[in-house]
Amino acid sequence: MNVMRIRSLAFVITLLLVSAVPALAETGSWNAGIEGGPAWGLGSEALENYINYNNEDLSWVYGGDISYRFPNGFAIGLGAKNFHVNVTKTNLDFPFDPTGTGLVARVDMTPVMVLFKWQGMPKGGTGLTAHVGGGVGISFNTIKGGEFLTHLRTVAGFPAGTAADKLKVDDTFVLQGNAGLDYFFSKHFSTNLDGNIMYVPEMKSTGWNGVNAYYAGTPEQMHIKATTFQLMLGMRYWFK
Repeated sequence: MNVMRIRSLAFVITLLLVSAVPALAETGSWNAGIEGGPAWGLGSEALENYINYNNEDLSWVYGGDISYRFPNGFAIGLGAKNFHVNVTKTNLDFPFDPTGTGLVARVDMTPVMVLFKWQGMPKGGTGLTAHVGGGVGISFNTIKGGEFLTHLRTVAGFPAGTAADKLKVDDTFVLQGNAGLDYFFSKHFSTNLDGNIMYVPEMKSTGWNGVNAYYAGTPEQMHIKATTFQLMLGMRYWFK
């Protein structure tokens, strides 16, 4: 992890700690959860200013969080997820893609977020309730070339150390909104079903100018869009 990533993560954790200071003065409940499910990209234009590229493929996301719920229902926590976004070419008109997937590049994303939400609790300790909230943080990203760039290198004699080997992508700000239902089996255990929209501003990706040997005019820098909808099923333990 480079210095910039360490500073970004420290900023997120500091924001959480500062925001959570009031928890020391009230009696609430700590809780921890894990979740996972499918994610769909919402970008019909995955590469800015380039048509026929999208990130609408299905992928899988998993993560977890720990949070503190105040007696008034407001909760604050720290969470992390991991998932990937595929950048694909929709018209499949380029060569060297024997699988026919159109996969140009895959971006692996690990968002670390400060989470805020209102969390309902059922009367009597069991039953159905709901929550709504959001989050803000930093996503730590990596990128690798898909079939298109790989076969430019290996099949078409594209030189090693270029294109697929040299792609880079910046870490980026993320913003999440979510709502869902909870079912409490007891005062300690609950399950939840959530719908999340994770907004990701354009990620700057460099190293694309190596493709110029086959596609003249390809710029050094691309901007990748990676906003997703995520349907999450989770389990949570309440320290009461």
